[in-house]
Amino acid sequence: MLAGSAIFALWLVASVISLRKASSELEEGRRRFRSVEEVLTFDGAVDGRTAPRLVEAAAPFSAGAAELDRARLAPLKLLPVVGRQIHSADAIADSSATVLRQSARVAEAIDALDTGTPEARVEGLSRIRASAGELAATSAAVDLGPRRGLVGPLANGRRTVAGRLDELNRRLADGTAVLDSLNGLFTSDRQILVLGATNAEMRVGQGAVTQFGVVSVQGGELRFSRPMGRVALARPPAPVPVEDPDVGRNWPFLDASNLSYVGTTPRFDVVARRAAALVERTTGERFALVVQVDTVALSRLASLTGPVKVEASSAPLEGDALLEFLLHDQYAAITSLGGGRENTERREQISAVASEVMERIDGGSLSMGRLVEEMRRLGKSRNVLVHAIDPVLEQSVRAVGLEGGVPPETVTVGLLNAGANKLDQFVQVRVDLELQPRADQTRVTARVSVRNQTPAGEPAYIVGTQPEGTPPQGYAGFLVLEVPEAASALVPPQGEPLRVAGSDGRLQVMATYLRLARGERADQVFTFELPTGSEFVILPSGREPGVGWYLGDDRLGDDEPHRIRV
Repeated sequence: MLAGSAIFALWLVASVISLRKASSELEEGRRRFRSVEEVLTFDGAVDGRTAPRLVEAAAPFSAGAAELDRARLAPLKLLPVVGRQIHSADAIADSSATVLRQSARVAEAIDALDTGTPEARVEGLSRIRASAGELAATSAAVDLGPRRGLVGPLANGRRTVAGRLDELNRRLADGTAVLDSLNGLFTSDRQILVLGATNAEMRVGQGAVTQFGVVSVQGGELRFSRPMGRVALARPPAPVPVEDPDVGRNWPFLDASNLSYVGTTPRFDVVARRAAALVERTTGERFALVVQVDTVALSRLASLTGPVKVEASSAPLEGDALLEFLLHDQYAAITSLGGGRENTERREQISAVASEVMERIDGGSLSMGRLVEEMRRLGKSRNVLVHAIDPVLEQSVRAVGLEGGVPPETVTVGLLNAGANKLDQFVQVRVDLELQPRADQTRVTARVSVRNQTPAGEPAYIVGTQPEGTPPQGYAGFLVLEVPEAASALVPPQGEPLRVAGSDGRLQVMATYLRLARGERADQVFTFELPTGSEFVILPSGREPGVGWYLGDDRLGDDEPHRIRV
């Protein structure tokens, strides 16, 4: 009897030790995973930081699962309450270790990605896709054990792991869609239309298109054509009908055959298809993808790839210096409005800058992780806009956050430059929002202030030409407000005739006309109503400098969307 009691006591002590050791290992695994979350980015994987730390995080979970699988704990697993806790902890530990190890294999495949040659690019993407597919299958098959009847800490831990797995599965669905599209893109012959836009002359939610180029994708190789100015497009013998009925109805007085005026709506899917149709008439190319990059984006990408040489500067330029050149200084050297040979040389300089940046990106001189993260930021601020004409690429464009479409709950303010000038860089826009909730509807008041801050003595090409009636060095343009389709009781500024009013896809648009002398400010007030409890999204303007949005005393940046509940 005494011997049996001693054996039982020893077994109980050993079981408690195993349980405490398993608990300690699981806590260590959780701590390591929290630390590795900081580098769970594409950049971290490419730089080689993620895979080793994922393996390290998996080790304690494996050790904890091994402790819980010891034979000495088998009798405890037969007990209804205690056994349920052990089974759950074992399942959580084993699943966590398995998923982390497979995640490390994906990170290793990303780390090994070689973009130096077309063949290496295709092979590397295939390896990443295979590893991601294995991780998706592993994650989908995970069994976390019992869900009910768990003690508080274990129940919380199970919910946390289940939530992380759900998030992982969503990301994997997006990621595999992107990889499938990239594999399809690089293993077939496709054409990409690249539009170059300037923030010095704005349209609605984007810069005016001044140049375009074609990227040919053949067997993993990217071939860049020399960017061409919009004047290279053949003028059609007759006006080209506008495909989108709302755009055609809202802006009939603008030259729809001019590539510069495609940006009359923030809906980039409409803009991209229009631009592609105009370019196709000249080049005969059929495009799978349209990418628009403005001067802000070009300067930011150049900051990642390294300084670029421009003939007008004695030293290579990057960052703010390059942005100032692209927005202003490139035009300052032109002595006549027509430009002539000077303008041709200027366009060639900008083409050379754009080509150098794109060739460096293609050559693998830039961290792929940094490129992806920067492109996502530029997509949020609408300095890079992408639309997939080919449906095969559509999901991947959405997944990486670069789709240029707009949600139906959008609210945005834009200025469409009505002249031929580069003055938007000097025009400041501020919007003060006020919400007045009522029982069923909330009135939204948007007080828009526009100030022409053009300095005295700007070169003739920057001041440019203006519509008749505009003061010297003045600014003329359309102040555009886009609101959700669900908005009602739209009231335009008092005393200002509406030049545009109607539907814009799933949005509604109002636009007035401004003429501002140098130093002059115009204040206009728009109001509309939305259902109380609904939300709207403030869409970035793409302007440089950006629109100053204010909600009460809170300043909202113009570099990403903001969701507001009314």
